[in-house]
Amino acid sequence: MNVTGPGAPAVGSAVTFTVSNTTGGTSQPVNFSLSNTTNFQISGGTCVNNTTTLSANKSCTILVQPLASVPGSYSGTLNVVANNNPSVALSGTGSNFAPNLVIAATSGSATAMNVVGSSPGGTLTSGSDTTFTVTNTGGSTSAVLNFALSNIQNFAYDGGTCANGSTTLAMGASCTILVKPSASVDGNYSGKLTVTANNNPSISLVGTASMLAPVQLSVTASLGSSTAMNVTGPGSPASGSDVTFTITNSPLSDYSSAPLVLSVSNPTNFAIDAGGTCASGTTSLAPGGSCTVLVKPQASTNGSYSGNLVVTANNNPTAAMAGTGSGFAPNLVLAVTSGSASAMNVVGPGSPASGTDITVTVTNSGGTTSAALAYALSNTTNFSLDTGGTCVNGNTTLAINASCTIRIKPLATADGPISGNLNVTVNNTPTLALSGTASMFNPAALTLAATSGSPTAMNVVGTSPSVSTTGSPVTFTLTNTGDQTSAALAMAMANGTNFTITGGTCAAGQTVAGGANCTIIVAPKASADGSISDTLKVTANNNPTAAVSGTASMLNPATLTIAATNGNPSAMNVTGPGNPAYGSDVTFTITNTGDYTSAAIGLTLSNMTNFAFNSGGTCVSGSSSLSKAASCTTIVTPKASRGGSYSAVLAAVATNTASLTLSGSASAFCTASASTTTGACSATCGGGTQTVSVFDSCGNIQSQSVQSCNTQGCYTWKDQGSGTTFTSDVTYNTPGAACTTHNQVSWSCNYVSPSNYYCELYKCE
Repeated sequence: MNVTGPGAPAVGSAVTFTVSNTTGGTSQPVNFSLSNTTNFQISGGTCVNNTTTLSANKSCTILVQPLASVPGSYSGTLNVVANNNPSVALSGTGSNFAPNLVIAATSGSATAMNVVGSSPGGTLTSGSDTTFTVTNTGGSTSAVLNFALSNIQNFAYDGGTCANGSTTLAMGASCTILVKPSASVDGNYSGKLTVTANNNPSISLVGTASMLAPVQLSVTASLGSSTAMNVTGPGSPASGSDVTFTITNSPLSDYSSAPLVLSVSNPTNFAIDAGGTCASGTTSLAPGGSCTVLVKPQASTNGSYSGNLVVTANNNPTAAMAGTGSGFAPNLVLAVTSGSASAMNVVGPGSPASGTDITVTVTNSGGTTSAALAYALSNTTNFSLDTGGTCVNGNTTLAINASCTIRIKPLATADGPISGNLNVTVNNTPTLALSGTASMFNPAALTLAATSGSPTAMNVVGTSPSVSTTGSPVTFTLTNTGDQTSAALAMAMANGTNFTITGGTCAAGQTVAGGANCTIIVAPKASADGSISDTLKVTANNNPTAAVSGTASMLNPATLTIAATNGNPSAMNVTGPGNPAYGSDVTFTITNTGDYTSAAIGLTLSNMTNFAFNSGGTCVSGSSSLSKAASCTTIVTPKASRGGSYSAVLAAVATNTASLTLSGSASAFCTASASTTTGACSATCGGGTQTVSVFDSCGNIQSQSVQSCNTQGCYTWKDQGSGTTFTSDVTYNTPGAACTTHNQVSWSCNYVSPSNYYCELYKCE
């Protein structure tokens, strides 16, 4: 059962085997198999495996076909398992077999080896590897594998287990080749992977590159001629008609452009005008997109000019522009080339003082020679034409692009801004503004202003009565607004009673430079409530002053006032009869107008005969005290027992004494002065007193008074019998004369019976 190659496997001719039942009974189901399925296979027959049974003398067939992939002998057995289990030996030889190499993509696709870029091309970009497997399906070991790529621009080896020029494959063995696609531009590409060995298999490679096309910007004139952008004067500059340029991103590009930055290489003769759809620095063009730019030509002189419209983005395209200027006149331009026309300052003193010159360059940027220059200053008080310039007034002419210079000096006699113009009065009559500041001309001028605190609210708040207290200070800043240094300073308060200078940076005798300042600190003081004011005076130059004022509080001690708040204190009348009779109550309010609580208040009436305290008031004598602004009341009732006028003083005594005079009159009582009685003398001699009482018609004492009695001196005399000495009002004339007693009969200085009195001579005093 031989097999002739090639083939993998190759198949030989089938051999028919007959299975027969030679006995008298039916067989078991025929079950048949091959011991070597590599080289033999069942290819047909009438026997159905594991199904057919054979009755007596019946048979079925089994077709067996030989197989081989390699040269050499092979054998096997066809086994029938049923009843007596017959078998038959099989054998054969394979010949004429060679290696057979097969190549196939086993990871990835050989026809979709694509490259997708992530940024514009220009550099090689790779796709994903495809794995190709080379297998030897032949009957012998292969030759050494050599493999190659037909398109090495788009395909490259990237590894694998096949080693080029050294790997051989045994029967059934395989190895791998990894191929990477790459591209730098969009498009389709193809190639072939070929293995040179034995049957030399090959496989076609196909791919597409995308997203690699870079932005390709172009700019062209789409309306108007970019080479005839002419300008006709006059003007400085004059302008020609716009030319429209269209910027386009190629439709073949895979990417939008960067923001377009637009400029012109010659801004003197070309300017980007409004109206285009390209916004410089903002517009980005998608593939196939476009926008427009309007460019205006301009010129100030005759002649040709050129430049480029420059698009700065991606490939930076440009568009050439050219034109001609004609019909231009002289154009004079003034420019400061030394110094500053806006800082022509002068520092005094001086009459006048001068500052630093500036140099003004006059240039003819027009298309023809200028007229003879004529120029003047609009303010000759503060500016003068100085020597050293090259322009000659009334004489110099300037050719195209020629120039000359004018020197100007600033002048001043006083502080302040200065301004004027340099006027050229020919051709286009240009003008240059001149300005500056004059300083250091003003004498010292002092100003005085409060810079910390309020000068009109320099208040003092006490913490105890009548104690001198200082309030918060106010800082005054003394500023020299002049340019010159001040005279030596002297500082004082006008009266100094309620305000005092307590400090500051200003010192007596110092000076203040122009623009400088120093401070004076003033503090208020007071020992009593009320308004306070003064003036801070600085003696120097213009002698500035500053008024200060404030209010002092919480310094007054408790101060009581008393006032009638219900009734009339000067009409506290009583109508009789009565002993006494009473009038209407009057209510008095006692108020503390001081800042502190009073002591306990004592209440008194100087005439308790005609006035009395009544209950019902809120002031309790000897215990009530009043806080600040508090008050209490006392009620006084008038009374009288007889007619006539009367008065008294009501007093509230505490920290101070508050008093109020009360008065009234009594009527409808008994008649006054009905009788007068004189009482006994209080002494027999030596100045006694006796009471004189005046009674009314009702017997009531209307008034009483005291008068003197027995006003003669007292004398001493002695009872000679008893030795007792007496003092009496005795008139003694001469020694030995009779002693005469006041209001008694005359006695003799001799013994007098029966009284036994004896006038002691020389003892009468």
